[in-house]
Amino acid sequence: MYLVGVDRNAMNALGMGSPAATPDESKQEEKTEVDVMLEKIYANMSACHIKQENWKRAIETADKALAKNPKNTKALFRKGKALGESGYFEKAETALMEVKKISPAEETIVDAELTRLRAIDNERQKVADKKMRGWLSRDKKA
Repeated sequence: MYLVGVDRNAMNALGMGSPAATPDESKQEEKTEVDVMLEKIYANMSACHIKQENWKRAIETADKALAKNPKNTKALFRKGKALGESGYFEKAETALMEVKKISPAEETIVDAELTRLRAIDNERQKVADKKMRGWLSRDKKA
């Protein structure tokens, strides 16, 4: 909470922020040290939530890290992993493929995770199919 603090726009409105900058200068200065720290904190919080198997919070904190830096491969990988564990395999695959685009050096790790998530998804599909077959083949009593 200390790092989030008061919004920069509110500080500028109160006249306590930096003097008004041109649009080109503001784009360059947008990312501050606080933003970098928050990005790392949220990415690490996502890892903690994954360890606790709290998939929803892992996705939320990874999204917060990605809001600070969309090219953060750790946060993107963790989001993909949490999405896959939550049952959103297509979204997970999209996130993990984005990691491969951003950082080709991590391709083997991403491929291993995709293989693991596909196995989990196939197992879930088998259970769902078995349940549906059982439901459809039940005799109807008059």
